[in-house]
Amino acid sequence: MHDALKKDFPIESFENGFKNSKPYVDTSFSSVSMENNVTVLKGTAKTEDGCSSLLDFKILDGKIISFNISPLCLK
Repeated sequence: MHDALKKDFPIESFENGFKNSKPYVDTSFSSVSMENNVTVLKGTAKTEDGCSSLLDFKILDGKIISFNISPLCLK
């Protein structure tokens, strides 16, 4: 993660936010684009039982600056 994201979303918050989520077993990205030197990845992730989440990641200099996983598949 990018340093700015780590400040806004420390590892403890990350762990707490995802502790009740199901593990994803299949992840694919259907779109990769560039916007002002930021790589934008869009795709889907699926759990073993078929729950599906949309993914949206923004990456700068090889580090995630923002992400959205929606809806999060919960246990």
